Amino acid sequence: MKISVVLPCFNAMPFLEEGVQSILSQSYSNFEFLIVNDGSTDETSTYLNSINDPRVKVFHQNNQGLGTTLNRLFQMATTDWIFRMDADDVAMPQRLARQVQHITHAPENLVMVGTGFHIIAGDKAMPSSTVEVTNEKIVDLFANGYAGICHPTLAFRRSSYLTLGPMRIAGAGEDIDFCLRMSEQGLCSNVPDDLLGYRMTRSSLSYSKLKELAVGYDYAIDAYRRRTQGKSEIGIEAFSQHWSKSPTSLLSLVKRRGNMLYRESLISKGEDRRLRSWAFLAAAGLCDPSAGLRKFMRLVR
Repeated sequence: MKISVVLPCFNAMPFLEEGVQSILSQSYSNFEFLIVNDGSTDETSTYLNSINDPRVKVFHQNNQGLGTTLNRLFQMATTDWIFRMDADDVAMPQRLARQVQHITHAPENLVMVGTGFHIIAGDKAMPSSTVEVTNEKIVDLFANGYAGICHPTLAFRRSSYLTLGPMRIAGAGEDIDFCLRMSEQGLCSNVPDDLLGYRMTRSSLSYSKLKELAVGYDYAIDAYRRRTQGKSEIGIEAFSQHWSKSPTSLLSLVKRRGNMLYRESLISKGEDRRLRSWAFLAAAGLCDPSAGLRKFMRLVR
C-alpha cells in the first residue's frame, strides 16, 4: 500500500531537517513525500533543495497561508491515503507502519486515523498523551472545540476529501472544521501508541489572534451542529458579525486564552521553570475548568 505524506512549511528552520529526516527514516518506506515551501525567508529553501531522495518532491510558492498550502498538497497527492506531517514535529520510526497496519485491519468506512503523541517543550519530551480511540469520543471532542485527533498525526482517505471539498477556513479553525466535515463521511480512530513528538514553542503562541481563533473554532462547531440538525450553514462573515454581539463570545475567548496559557505552562516546564509552569497551569484551569483536570494530570506525570 503506497501512501502520500504531505508537509507544509514556512520559515521552518532549525527544526525542519529533523522533521523531514524522521519521515525519510521510517520503517515503512512505500510513500511519496510532498513538501510545499510557503514563501519562507529563512534557510528553508536551501535545505529543501539539498534533499536527495527520489520519494521527495519539493514545491516553492509565494506565501499563501496554511489552509491554501494544505489544499494544494492534498490535491497533488496520488495515493488513496494522505498522511499529515508538520515541519517542526518528529515522527517516531514506526509511525507510518502502525497507521498503515491500523488502516488495513479497520472497517472499510474508516476515513481518519491519528495516533498518540508526546509534547516536546524546550529540550524536554513530556510523557505521552492519552488519546481517545472510539469514533464517538473523538467526534465529541472535535464538536466541543478540542483536538480529537492531533492534526500532525492525521491520516485520511483521499476519496473522502475529494467528496467533501477543500479546507474552507483561511486561518484559525480550519483543522477542526475539516475534521468535523470529514467525520460525517465515515469513522474516525486513533492508534493509541505514542508515535509523534509534537513540538511547542513560544513562536507558535498567538495571543494577538485570540479572537480569530475563537471565531474560527466556534464557526466550525456551529456549522457542524447545523448540519447534524438538518439546518443550513451560514457564511463565516455573517457568523463573525453575529458572534461579536453574542454574550457567549467572551466565554469562548477565555477558553482559547486558557489553551494558550496551558501551552505556556508546558513550555515553562520544558525550561525547568516550575513555579512559572504551575502559575500558568492554574490560570489555564480557571479559564477552562472542563479541561483543567486532564491538563493537570498530563503536567504532573
